[in-house]
Amino acid sequence: MGEMLEPVSRETPEVEELTATLHRRIDRFVAPVVVLILAYYGGRQYGGSHFVDHGLWQDIILVPLVVAGFVVWILDNWGRQANKRLFSRWLARKLVARREAPPADQQTLQYVPAGQGAEPGISRRGVLGLAGTALVVLAIMIAGIATADSSSGNSSSGRRLTVYQLRPGDCLTGSNLGLGTSKVWPHLVTAVPCTRRHLAEVFFAGNVWPQSLTAYPGDNAVNNQARARCSTAFATYDGIDTSASSFNFDYVTPSGGGDWASGDRWVVCVAYDPGMPVKYSIKGSRQ
Repeated sequence: MGEMLEPVSRETPEVEELTATLHRRIDRFVAPVVVLILAYYGGRQYGGSHFVDHGLWQDIILVPLVVAGFVVWILDNWGRQANKRLFSRWLARKLVARREAPPADQQTLQYVPAGQGAEPGISRRGVLGLAGTALVVLAIMIAGIATADSSSGNSSSGRRLTVYQLRPGDCLTGSNLGLGTSKVWPHLVTAVPCTRRHLAEVFFAGNVWPQSLTAYPGDNAVNNQARARCSTAFATYDGIDTSASSFNFDYVTPSGGGDWASGDRWVVCVAYDPGMPVKYSIKGSRQ
């Protein structure tokens, strides 16, 4: 029997060399970039407040970028050796073909064989250029995210507000809200843009009783009047009555005669979906 011979590659040495170079660059740059984006995305997803604090536009950028990077890495690393480097080989063919193509005014005059007329080092510079471009795009994306957050006056964890600083349109997140329970309203709550995932939205904040009413009406009277005011305010803010809405509401009132004696007449009404957080404002939504 004759000797077993290794299969001969159908690619030119130039394509094979560039394929190997691109493959190494993908392993060195694409995989770490995908891991970094996943780490960043996961940190924004589960870190800080109880729910996500990033906007929809970041989902639109990050998710396709991670998927594209993962697909490129899989195409170059999955399967047997003969089936690997699919993306690198395809890109190498394109780069070599573009470099070897004669000028437009000479295409019908002569054919330039592979390996002739090529400037040495072009493929290496091209690969480094691709890698550099990818890093620059990543840096710009991260800088844009940071700039967007800082320009809106919010950190990734949102604004920390007292109950007296809350205003209609503030969207709240955090595990300390105690919505639908008898828990005391926290001293500070976290407000985020309503396009970020949040648990509740303020639809009324203001003084319900005049300062001239010096005698404390009692807990039952305060709760009943606050509930009635919130119910009316919800219909104005959302567009439908609370009985027809999928949202519930909670309210914060002066806590007993001590707060009342200090001049506290402030009521805050917040709407929330018992089933899940949302990423939009309910104002005018009729939901």
